[in-house]
Amino acid sequence: MGAMMAIGEKLKSYIEELRNQGVTFEQRTKEEADLYELSGQGFWLQIEISANKSLTLKFEVREPDGSMRLSYDMDTDLYPVGEPKHQKFGERVEADMTQFLAALRSKSILLGKIGNRAAMIIPSAGGYLLIKKGAFLTSGKHYASLDAARQSQTFTPLEI
Repeated sequence: MGAMMAIGEKLKSYIEELRNQGVTFEQRTKEEADLYELSGQGFWLQIEISANKSLTLKFEVREPDGSMRLSYDMDTDLYPVGEPKHQKFGERVEADMTQFLAALRSKSILLGKIGNRAAMIIPSAGGYLLIKKGAFLTSGKHYASLDAARQSQTFTPLEI
């Protein structure tokens, strides 16, 4: 059996694939973490990888003037994913993040509105995640089918 890949290594390959699609890219080190920022037509993405500590993904759908329209975040919270007892959790979060990046790369993330609120549909394990901006908070709900997530509204792919 081969050596296990360090937490964050799969993410780095997806980041490189997005970079090769012509998005704006910046990489730097922040304390003990690698920080990646990518942006394209109407989005901004930041990924922080600290293989022994944490993974963080911050995503914003942006208006043409650069203001934030809708955001979506995921992370390993305070669990030190470098410790053996938290490694499986870190691997699951990394898998969710790579699935998100794959959806971004393939233009499978959909944008629209539910009522008068900005919304986004993200393919996820076993279905679709509807992210909707509320008056004060952003909410998310999982749906088994794309039609159910759309709620009879029109959504269009996010261009990168």
